Amino acid sequence: MPDSLTTYLSLNNKLDMIDFMESDMKAEITNSFDEKSEMLMLNDRYAKLRLSDALTMELRLLNDSTICMVRTFGAEPIESAVEIYDSAWHKKSDVAMDLRCLSPMLIVSPDSLSNDEQPLLESILKQAESLLVVASLSLDDNNLTLSPFLHLLTTDEEQLFERCKRLITLKWTGEGYKND
Repeated sequence: MPDSLTTYLSLNNKLDMIDFMESDMKAEITNSFDEKSEMLMLNDRYAKLRLSDALTMELRLLNDSTICMVRTFGAEPIESAVEIYDSAWHKKSDVAMDLRCLSPMLIVSPDSLSNDEQPLLESILKQAESLLVVASLSLDDNNLTLSPFLHLLTTDEEQLFERCKRLITLKWTGEGYKND
C-alpha cells in the first residue's frame, strides 16, 4: 500500500502492527502525528485499523487483483468513503461508489406511527437531506453494509430514527457492488 493512502503510518509502523498481531500482542504504535494507531483485526483477506480517533480504515481483498478500502471519518458525525483499487493500488474509477446516492434507501417510514410521532418523522425526513452514510466491510465475505447516520437529533427523534433506519448490504459481483 502506498504511503500516500496512510499518511499516518510509515512502512515500519505497518510492519510493526502486523508483527504485533501475529504475536498476539496489542498492535498499537505511535503514528507520525504522535497519536496512537492500532490494527484491530487482521486475517488473510481483511484488515481493520484505527488510524486516529477520527479515522478508521477497513481493507478487504475481494479477489486476487481487487482491494476495497473503506475509510470512516469523524467521531460524530461519522461518514464513510469507499474506494476500489487494483493490486498495484491504482484506483478503479469504473467502480466508483457514491454512497450519498443510496441514502434515500436507508430511511423508511415505520409501519405504525402515533399522532405524536408524525411531526418527529417529518423533522427526520427534512434532515435526511444531510444524511451521512457509514459503510463497513464483512469479516467473512465480500459484502459491504451501509447504514444511515443523522446527527443533531433530539432524544425523541433519535428513538424514532432507530425504527426508520434500514441497513443495506451490497454484494460484490466481481465488477462492482450491487444492491439485491
